[in-house]
Amino acid sequence: KESWDYLFHSLKADIVLAQEMGDPEKVCPYPFVYWNKIGGNRDWGSGIASKLNLTPVDIELTLPEFHGAIAIANIFAEARHPVTLISLYGLLDKLGYSITNLHRMLSDLTPLLNGHLQERLFILGGDLNADVQIDPQNRTPHSHRILFARIRDFGLIDYLAKFHKYPVQTLRHARSKIPWQNDYLYASKSLSAENVLLHADVIGDLALFPLSDHNPVVGVFEVPEI
Repeated sequence: KESWDYLFHSLKADIVLAQEMGDPEKVCPYPFVYWNKIGGNRDWGSGIASKLNLTPVDIELTLPEFHGAIAIANIFAEARHPVTLISLYGLLDKLGYSITNLHRMLSDLTPLLNGHLQERLFILGGDLNADVQIDPQNRTPHSHRILFARIRDFGLIDYLAKFHKYPVQTLRHARSKIPWQNDYLYASKSLSAENVLLHADVIGDLALFPLSDHNPVVGVFEVPEI
């Protein structure tokens, strides 16, 4: 409840793409919420909370647990085409890799992001559990870099990269001195233009520290009439 109150009242976020999100019933102040639970021994999942009406979008997924790692919904705002929101979580596989599942989920999202289903604008964000700073430590030293290249290949723009030099620390890991950037916010090119995207930042408010070891990635933009 404290986390949702912070997002709604302190941050005044109109739209929230949330991961590792518990059941929002009774604690979420947003009028429109779409949430998918991973299931099993994990009673949390991925979701979208909004002050604007949401229309859920279903796609075919490779694995059933991806249902709880992806939440997709449309809002229409003032644009002629819907803005499709994608809340994406870097679900770890049995060996502790996120990159394997992320590549599978991007493949599942390909028909949507390529525009085969309907012309639309995209905002994709989430805790990907991925960072190119991991690559030098792996036997496959380009796997994370390839992941982000795939995201860019869909024509999506990294909001933080427009305003900040990489990396921008979003994960506060007590046992690591590396400034991990695990959280990202991407959007269609038309939603990333200078007259649309006003600012993007990572919120490092001390009031957040008891609530999460992640800092929110925030984009401030005006939806164009396109």
